[in-house]
Amino acid sequence: MRRDKEHRNNRRRTDTKRGFIALVSVVLLAIGAMTSSVMVMSVAVAYADAVARREFRIYATLNAEACADAAALMTAKDVFMAGSIEIADFHCIAMVPPHAPASSFVVHAAARAFSNPHRDSRAASGQGLESVQGYASRTVTLPDF
Repeated sequence: MRRDKEHRNNRRRTDTKRGFIALVSVVLLAIGAMTSSVMVMSVAVAYADAVARREFRIYATLNAEACADAAALMTAKDVFMAGSIEIADFHCIAMVPPHAPASSFVVHAAARAFSNPHRDSRAASGQGLESVQGYASRTVTLPDF
């Protein structure tokens, strides 16, 4: 009888050890799975951010080129125009130098990818894309009158 009791006690200790080892194994596997999923998500977020920045950089450059073209056209039609011109459609500011004696001059433009960082969902989410800008310049030749 005593031997039977010892056998049962040894069996309980062994079962307890097996249960503890199984629990620790499951916890370690869960931690490993969570760590790998966090790493994969961080890589995906970094890639999405890189794509968004490139997209906004292209968008800002196209806005700046359109702004420079619009400012050059406006200046060619109005010979007394000079200073800074803000064109809201392209979210840009164009600088037109005073050109009274010259028949040709250069118009410089700087544009952002979007107009209001508080209204844009990507900028409001804290990605910091309000600093993405594009630059362009155009040479304007005025006709001789």
